[in-house]
Amino acid sequence: MDLTPKFHNQYEEFRVLDAHTEGEPARIILSGLPMVEGTTMMEKKQFFMEHCDYIRTSLYFEPRGHKDMLCVALVEPVHDAADFGVLFLESGGVVNMCGHGAIATAVAVVEAGLGERTEPVTHVCFDAPAGMISINVNIRNGKAVSADLENVPTFSYREGLSTVVEGYGTIQYDLEFSGSFCALVDADQFGMKLDGKNILSM
Repeated sequence: MDLTPKFHNQYEEFRVLDAHTEGEPARIILSGLPMVEGTTMMEKKQFFMEHCDYIRTSLYFEPRGHKDMLCVALVEPVHDAADFGVLFLESGGVVNMCGHGAIATAVAVVEAGLGERTEPVTHVCFDAPAGMISINVNIRNGKAVSADLENVPTFSYREGLSTVVEGYGTIQYDLEFSGSFCALVDADQFGMKLDGKNILSM
């Protein structure tokens, strides 16, 4: 009986590697992507969002994934110093930077033999929309055991801003950049302490 699938060429195939960083999941897309065009990583991000977003939703959401994971697309870098270009795919789209995703991807490409492995440290450099990300993967007895990440420069963009949050009124915050923009808020404004008991409220 010939059980060879007859629909093989009707579908796109992607090779992925599932990894995690201390429990934070990352699905790394190794192959199957079309050419992601752009002369900068921001242009590649925009191209992916406009032409390849079906790949994100197919590999990220159920039944193949879930809302709490991350996908990382390996693409051609735009700088000679970079080993790979990376696009970080989340539930809402493509983000500029993800620390746990970068660490998981660096260790994964080293363990998968996709680059030269040197002991005690293998250096991996990523081109990301946020900028160049440098990671040292620490090797012991031929195996990756930990990694150190040097992110893009972090800076305070605006301080003393405010917004209205439903149920809490006017909230003061500072706008910071550390690969992506984020708001730093004093938890006292929400009447809570930062501890494990309030994890669901946070």
